[in-house]
Amino acid sequence: MKRSGVEKIRHLIKKQFSEPLSLADMAKHVFVSPFHFQRIFKESTGESPTQYLTRVRLEAAAHTILTGPQQSMLAVALDCGYNSLEHFSRAFKKAYGVSPSAFRDLPEAEKIQLLQTCSQRNDIDFTVFNPDNIAAVNARDMPIEVVKLPAYQVITLPTTLASLQAIEDRFEQLLQWASARDLVKQSTEFFGLVMDYPLFTALDKCHYLVAMTVSETPDIADEMQAITIPAATYARIPVRLPINEMMQDMTLFWKIWLPQSGYRIKHETALHWPQLSLQQTPFCANRHHLFIQLDPA
Repeated sequence: MKRSGVEKIRHLIKKQFSEPLSLADMAKHVFVSPFHFQRIFKESTGESPTQYLTRVRLEAAAHTILTGPQQSMLAVALDCGYNSLEHFSRAFKKAYGVSPSAFRDLPEAEKIQLLQTCSQRNDIDFTVFNPDNIAAVNARDMPIEVVKLPAYQVITLPTTLASLQAIEDRFEQLLQWASARDLVKQSTEFFGLVMDYPLFTALDKCHYLVAMTVSETPDIADEMQAITIPAATYARIPVRLPINEMMQDMTLFWKIWLPQSGYRIKHETALHWPQLSLQQTPFCANRHHLFIQLDPA
């Protein structure tokens, strides 16, 4: 199984974590035995397929509880791939040390500190969660727009959020590869796909794909993947770098803008879109929008 097979399964898990996914099911998608698939997947990601699936489900659950505490715990469990509240509660407590309902009832800053401890994050600026700071922001003053994006066919290269310079290098690698094959057109777009939640996940495990749009899929290198991003409704949010500042912008989005918007966050890949051409302004020096997929509340 090649690296692209691992990426294919990681993408499958992100898209279908709410559905039953056994080790055998995943192995069938890349045409290898479950034993061989599990070994290669763990060598590549540092986690077994089951561990990865469990983490994705529980991070989605924690994200839902944090941003939408009004939802019932049973609804959260079912949305995140658990067929019973008991099974979900047991898995959540094993990961975070508290039950889902106890987590929901914690003060906001304590929720974040708990997630920071569990994900081994030490770079979160907790002042952004200060109620006085949040109260000073008016949702109507936030430059956030609801937009509809068309479907995109893209080719991707994997990296993580651990290093912004590594992301920039990956974009440069993708641009050079595409330019050599005359794939870069006037209409080509370059952007990132944020596959994990930086607030919940150690940055070296936050899966990030650098992507470029194509009109049809060319022959691609081993670690590349061709995927389709469906048309959807998004919130377009101006965000800053580094990651800690982007998280502050995101926190104001879901604490201030989202409750008054009539929408809720949909658990889909976020698009991290440079505002200026990467051919002229490198990733780290660029300005960015983050596109978060929405559903009606």
